[in-house]
Amino acid sequence: MSQERLLYIENSSKEKLYYRFTPTLISSNFIPLIVILQDVDEELRLNFEYKMWNVLTPLYDKKAPKEDLLKELIEKILQECEVEEHLYICGDSSMSYETMYYGTQCHANAIYIEASQPVLQKSLLATLEKGAGEFPDFYLCVDDKISKSEKEQLEEMSQKKGMKINLDFCPKAYKNEEEKIKKVLDMLEKFS
Repeated sequence: MSQERLLYIENSSKEKLYYRFTPTLISSNFIPLIVILQDVDEELRLNFEYKMWNVLTPLYDKKAPKEDLLKELIEKILQECEVEEHLYICGDSSMSYETMYYGTQCHANAIYIEASQPVLQKSLLATLEKGAGEFPDFYLCVDDKISKSEKEQLEEMSQKKGMKINLDFCPKAYKNEEEKIKKVLDMLEKFS
């Protein structure tokens, strides 16, 4: 872990989940919270601010998940920022299951995931099996290898559970991970 000062949340077993949080300068219950889930092994861990978004970046380690801490952290930040019904969760292919799981558990408005079709299908099936009630809107950037019949299968799966799923939600032309997330945030502002 780098030398920068990180925040953390701790459970009763003294396990810690480190994170970065960049709140907006103005406090309002209409300003959304974006949770960016990346595997802690990623070389580039985002730490940025953008427009009128509260940005939470947990340094989540898939090898040592602290599931109760991540949900607790999201709920804590939502309460502190008084965010009402404006939660979005974004994840890459390595975090697709976690993105869907926490998006559903924390009642996110929408989830964005960039992943291959097999990863998405496996994650969607697991989410559908565990989930009940309302689901967030899913905005998915699926690789070009997915066939029309596979897209239809994913759409049919989601419709059976009453999920809204968008399979062609891919940002165009970006230079780095931060720029890609900013483009995703712009798209979420338009569609959500």
